[in-house]
Amino acid sequence: MLPRLLLVMLLGALVHAATFATFTFLAPIATDTAGLGELWVSVVLVLFGVGSFVGVTLAGRLSDRHGKQVERQRHQEPR
Repeated sequence: MLPRLLLVMLLGALVHAATFATFTFLAPIATDTAGLGELWVSVVLVLFGVGSFVGVTLAGRLSDRHGKQVERQRHQEPR
């Protein structure tokens, strides 16, 4: 059971690291690549935050609804 817990904790840390990395590069992408003004950086960050919240909420609900089916199928498949 401990290796699975470590895997989940590692995946959580990777998600958080990816989020912070995205924050680091989001402003240059919005201003330089997309050509938006500096005032739009806040809007882009808010949209990223809202999108992240919606994505996590939907993924959690899908996992709650269908997680047991996935787990059952995983145990039925030969390794």
